[in-house]
Amino acid sequence: MLNKKRIGMEKSAKIYVAGHHGLVGSAIWKNLQERGYTHLIGRSHKELDLLDGVAVKRLSLIHI
Repeated sequence: MLNKKRIGMEKSAKIYVAGHHGLVGSAIWKNLQERGYTHLIGRSHKELDLLDGVAVKRLSLIHI
């Protein structure tokens, strides 16, 4: 029998959810909220272009 040990994150951990307005991203967002995570970060494509490395780095320095 395998000994499965669950490794969890702090409920106050900052978590970026890409595509949080889409089908999968919104389901992930909702699931994390239901599990008690309180620092979820989401940006629309207009707010953050994930192909823009400088903008992504700026977001990570400010929020994560």
